[in-house]
Amino acid sequence: MSDYIDRLLAKARLVPTDPYTQADIEAAERRVAARVAARRAGVAPPPASPRTPTIPPGCQHLVDPVARNLRVLCEAVLTRPGAFHHLGSFHDSSLPEPQGARVLGCILYLADCEDSARFWWQYAAGASDHLSSYSLYLYHRSVGEEQEAEWWYDHTAISPATLDKEATRLEIATALHILCALRGTRSLPKHVRVLIDFVPAVVGFVDDDLDLPLIDGDLASLVEDINEDAPSPAPPTPRGKLPERRGKYSIARKSADRGDAHWGMEVKDALEECAQAVTC
Repeated sequence: MSDYIDRLLAKARLVPTDPYTQADIEAAERRVAARVAARRAGVAPPPASPRTPTIPPGCQHLVDPVARNLRVLCEAVLTRPGAFHHLGSFHDSSLPEPQGARVLGCILYLADCEDSARFWWQYAAGASDHLSSYSLYLYHRSVGEEQEAEWWYDHTAISPATLDKEATRLEIATALHILCALRGTRSLPKHVRVLIDFVPAVVGFVDDDLDLPLIDGDLASLVEDINEDAPSPAPPTPRGKLPERRGKYSIARKSADRGDAHWGMEVKDALEECAQAVTC
């Protein structure tokens, strides 16, 4: 873990609020008395200030587009063919591979274990796993930590699709939005749901000397069974020579080919006229 993250974690303190004073209590009593008097007199009480509706824990992705994009990204990672092969050696290795840490982080995030997911994404991102860095960027944005989000985005090493960095960022978000729309209401594959239900129960702080969410359970055998039962990807379709088109399109194409020479002469004559007009 980098020094920057250590400094951020060191500043994460819960600041206690100031205790209510007698003046605060008396002001609250006056507000309550005014509302009761207005109700008895038949006068409508003043409208209350608008409040943001409370979102149940684990449901932020239903209203927050950034959290929704992160869930879509995690689902895409877990449904890729061979995604769980990296977890097979994860349990047996003292230093897991970054790909396995990324997959584990996605499982934990979909299981609403955000703290453990963030740790494993940080582990993978520290080993130059750019997809984990982008996951951390989305996570920090979803919780309103813009500075941390920008820091992780700068470490994604995403090749810009355009000359504009913001346009590239927008294109990635658009692609995730399209993936979400294509998935619709379809549920995840059964083997993915099994891991989402099982993994949080075997990930915990198993060592008193290490404050790390480690795996404590028979995950390797479960992953082995899943890899055996998971459907293999379909073989690619062989690409042969396309048959000749027939119909209106082919007729139009032949007509266009016959007219290419005539069209070229017209263009040449027009260019000569333009050149003469310019010289005059």
